[in-house]
Order: sequence, then C-alpha cells, then structure tokens
Amino acid sequence: MRDMDAEELEQYSSLIENSVSLVESNLKDSTFCSDARIVYLAAARANYHISLLGETGGVSSFKAGDVSLTVGGTQSAKAIFEEAKRDSASLITDNGFVFMGV
Repeated sequence: MRDMDAEELEQYSSLIENSVSLVESNLKDSTFCSDARIVYLAAARANYHISLLGETGGVSSFKAGDVSLTVGGTQSAKAIFEEAKRDSASLITDNGFVFMGV
C-alpha cells in the first residue's frame, strides 16, 4: 500500500476537502464528526471521486489521517463508498442527494 505524497495530496486537496465538507454537512449531529464511520465515509467518498478521474485506472490506495483504503479501481472504490454509506446511515441525514457520476 502506498500513501499519497505531498504533490498528490495537493493535487487532490480540493476534492478531499469537498468530500469532508459534504459529509459533515449531512451529519444528524455535529458530535458525530469524529466518529470513525464518518471519517471512513469521507475518505471513501474522496477515494471514489479520485478513482473516477481515471488517469491511471483509479487510485489503488488512499490515506486520510488514520484511515487507509486499498482498492482495485473504480468499481472497488464505489463498493467501498457504498458500504461506508450504509455503515454510517444512522449518523447522516438523507437529503435526497443522488450521485450519478462525473
């Protein structure tokens, strides 16, 4: 597994920050912000969106703080993101947003 180097992190920083902000804005309670499921959801969302960029067929691993993901391309990234959404469903509001793709 590899971590993003400083250059890659800078390249994707806006996307990562957007993922964190979106997840935080959908929390039922702000105290859930540090819950591991929420941190994982934000990381999984960012990883999925990065994999959609498809420059190298998807990022094989992603690390955000203490959370690390290793995946095998866009389909795996999507599956992990969907699982993270299910796991954190009790902590987030359902605002009817549907992500269809880029």
